[in-house]
Amino acid sequence: MAARVIHFGWDDSFRVPVLRAAGFEVWESRSLDELSLDLQRDDDVGAVVISEDLEVSSENAAEVIRRSTLAPVILFRRTRHEIDRSRFDQIFDSSILPWVWLGETAALIARSRALRE
Repeated sequence: MAARVIHFGWDDSFRVPVLRAAGFEVWESRSLDELSLDLQRDDDVGAVVISEDLEVSSENAAEVIRRSTLAPVILFRRTRHEIDRSRFDQIFDSSILPWVWLGETAALIARSRALRE
């Protein structure tokens, strides 16, 4: 079964189609309320990907995610403002090539699932 990933935020770098092309099942959440509902409706989330957005704090999104799941939280940065890096399992700069972040994301999901079993 393909890993289920929730993508939160504006998909400015076309990560959703890249994830889908790599075989991931991707749900898209565009608000914190929608994210919270998506997390409640399924407990088999492999990871949650946050695309940093200027309107919603990535740290607020991470807090919502941590209350609902043990799945890894992955942040794609767009800004240089200070964040609490400990809220995220993986942080990628926007310049990271897709083949790099896809491989690291798949490995993170596999490690997380092994630890939960």
